[in-house]
Amino acid sequence: MVRDLNKLRQLIGKNIKKYRLIAGFSKAELARRACISYSHYCAIENCKANNPKLDTLCDITDALGIEHVLI
Repeated sequence: MVRDLNKLRQLIGKNIKKYRLIAGFSKAELARRACISYSHYCAIENCKANNPKLDTLCDITDALGIEHVLI
């Protein structure tokens, strides 16, 4: 179970980074647009956030202009 959660965190972080780069945003710009702290955003993208809230992930995908299911 823990291993599956680690894989899920890695997949989410990888996909968020991919779409952030496609959008041309820096980490700081995306964090600002999603209304979250830069350090929290970095923790999510770098797979260091243990359990990011679904609302936070939705804020990030909204800021990226992508569907929630893509991450």
